[in-house]
Amino acid sequence: MNNRQYLLIGLSVLMAIPSSCPLAGSNDNTKQPFSNGNVACLKLVYTEQEYTETKLDQWEDIVELARAAYGGHRGAMFVAAYSRLQKIDAAGVSTIEPINEEFVTLISMSASLGFAPALDLLAKLYMTPDYNPYLGMVYLSLCVELGHAELIPLQLGAREEFLRLNGGDKVLQEIDRILQEKMAIIRDNCEKLQASTDPFFAIKSLTLVTSEDAKYEVKYWRKLRNSDDVSVA
Repeated sequence: MNNRQYLLIGLSVLMAIPSSCPLAGSNDNTKQPFSNGNVACLKLVYTEQEYTETKLDQWEDIVELARAAYGGHRGAMFVAAYSRLQKIDAAGVSTIEPINEEFVTLISMSASLGFAPALDLLAKLYMTPDYNPYLGMVYLSLCVELGHAELIPLQLGAREEFLRLNGGDKVLQEIDRILQEKMAIIRDNCEKLQASTDPFFAIKSLTLVTSEDAKYEVKYWRKLRNSDDVSVA
């Protein structure tokens, strides 16, 4: 399974469950964290900058929105992703289509430029029960690293739940390592974008922060929890 398929499956499941539920808790340290049927409530609050970056009135039409997205505008990528799910019929009736690969790609692009609402969506995806809460913790922590202090209590609560697992300390060490790896990708992308004049920057030059996510599927973490060495790749 490649990274795009891995995200596509998870996002399709995510959109079918309620978005607001309490943070899960379990006393069974042999299970995955957040495996009791609840999805973590990630109450990210848009900053003024993030709100400005997603205002619709800055683009004349869908064509201009697409140009902005592929040129590297992370807010445009985020808005364009959702526009790909909207279908308007001849009578002007709007319906929402199932998650598709273009949606996944655009959300991943936006996240790869450090846009916290996109990272928040990825965190919600992975916190979906029995999907991949380990990567969910990585993306949640990225939101905190990028200034969303309102998520710190949730992050600390999640860390406590991981510590209740067998091998939880090793899990958190690996989560922190992957977090720094992804932060480096985001910083590098932002630096390249700042120096670029390419109207197709997002297609040609962007390194996706999700590019290795399929590598870190649940069996990777189970192996890590049962190992004596953090290097299990």
